Amino acid sequence: MNKITITGLSSQVTIDDLYASFHQFGDIKEIRIPKNKANLCRGLAFILFDNAESAHNAASEMDGELLHGDEVYVNVATGR
Repeated sequence: MNKITITGLSSQVTIDDLYASFHQFGDIKEIRIPKNKANLCRGLAFILFDNAESAHNAASEMDGELLHGDEVYVNVATGR
């Protein structure tokens, strides 16, 4: 699978923040941040990479790292 799920995100995180932190692992095709009614991040995001190797590298390198002062959890997505 070439998609990762990121949880534990700050409500203030942006697509630009995620791109800056994850583009080093490979070409990013899409970043999606679900928003709440106040138009803030709901604490999770999805990044679709060009290939599975990039997704696996991002998950192994970034899981448990700090982003905007919060520890984030990064896993390779399963399913759809």
